[in-house]
Amino acid sequence: FCAWLSGRTGMKFTLPDEAQWERACRAGTDTPMWYGPVNADFSTLENLADSSFKAVETIEPWKLPAGAIHPWRPAVDGVNDGHRVSAPVASFQPNPWGFFDMHGNAAEWTLTPCGENGGDRVVRGGAWGDRPHRAASGFRRQYPPWQRIYNVGFRVACTDAGAGTVVQTAAVR
Repeated sequence: FCAWLSGRTGMKFTLPDEAQWERACRAGTDTPMWYGPVNADFSTLENLADSSFKAVETIEPWKLPAGAIHPWRPAVDGVNDGHRVSAPVASFQPNPWGFFDMHGNAAEWTLTPCGENGGDRVVRGGAWGDRPHRAASGFRRQYPPWQRIYNVGFRVACTDAGAGTVVQTAAVR
């Protein structure tokens, strides 16, 4: 995607490295989340694991009665952001620098390699199924190459924009 976008625009695009991603996420704050502590109400700010995530669908073809499956999913019970899984990009408030969905909706690949072979990339941020502590600015994760990923997207940095500026893009799931 970055090669395609670079060719299409004539500008150089790449994934942000971890430092660029974290700077964009924190937006000048020094708290774990751009909006404060991990126990803050995120219902209008980010799409994370909340009471709606714990809901069990009773739709076709299964038609299970309500309560037939225990709502085992780990989530924050006192918060409801209104989305069980992913939400349309920019459905929540942006951080002070205008970036949407930095802590939630879909986690994001970075340019920073991890692992012994350097082929795997560090993932930052959180997704709709993560509680806030797993989406905090400093939390990082990696996935083994064989693991299928369903909750990670990306945003890009435009290196022609000055100092590797991270720019808004829609997260790709």
